[in-house]
Amino acid sequence: IKGVKYYVVNRYCAAGDIGGVTDKADFSVLTVLDRYWMLYGGWPQLAAEWRGHLYQDQFAWVAAQIAYSYDNALLAIETNSLKTDKSDGDHYLTILDNIKDHYDNLYIRNQFDNTKKDWLPKYGFHTNTSSKDMIFSSLRKGLRDNEFVEKSMAAYEEYGYFERKKDGTLGAIDGQHDDICVTRALAYWMATSPIAMAPIKLVPYLSDEEKKEKRRKRNTIISEATL
Repeated sequence: IKGVKYYVVNRYCAAGDIGGVTDKADFSVLTVLDRYWMLYGGWPQLAAEWRGHLYQDQFAWVAAQIAYSYDNALLAIETNSLKTDKSDGDHYLTILDNIKDHYDNLYIRNQFDNTKKDWLPKYGFHTNTSSKDMIFSSLRKGLRDNEFVEKSMAAYEEYGYFERKKDGTLGAIDGQHDDICVTRALAYWMATSPIAMAPIKLVPYLSDEEKKEKRRKRNTIISEATL
C-alpha cells in the first residue's frame, strides 16, 4: 500500500549445538539463517555463525545474545549435547530452563506428561534417529536443488566429511567434526518447515494511536465473548 511502512516478522532462526571447552572437544556452533528472500520466492541464507569452545552455560547465553541481535530470532539448541562431562568441569542440565526467563523465543517441542492431559513445554530440539534423518534430508535437498545460500567454506568442508555409517547413523568420518553440519541442518529445517516456524511476512508499522485502537478492539471482542 502506497505510503505505508512495513517490517518483517519471523525473519530469522538460529540453531545451536553445544560442544566442550578443551582443544580436543567438539566445537560449540551457532547458525543464524535469514529467511527474508523467502518473501519473494527465494530461499534461506546464512546470516551469522559463531564457532568456538565455551562452557555449556556460557554458550547458551552467547547464543541467546546473538539471536536477540537478529530480531529476537527463534532459537533452538540441540538438547542431546546438554550432558555432563567431568573433563570440562561442571555443566548444567537445566541451561535452557535458566535462560527461558530472559529469552522469550526459544524453540519448544510439544510433549505431554504421563497422564496425557497437561501440555508441558520442552525447550530445545531433541535429536534421535528419526529427527536427525528428517533435518538432514531437508538440508540435503536444499543443497542439491540450490535452495539454500551457504557462505562458509568450513561448512562445505564438513559437508564433504559427512556420511551415513555402516550402522545407519549419520556423522562425520573419523577424525573430523560435524558441528556446523548439525546446526545448518536444524536451522534449515526450521526455516523451511511450517511446523517449526510461523510464515515470514510483512506487517505494517502502527502508530501509538493505532496500537491503542487495536488493543481496544481486541479487548472489546474478548469482553463480548466472555459475556
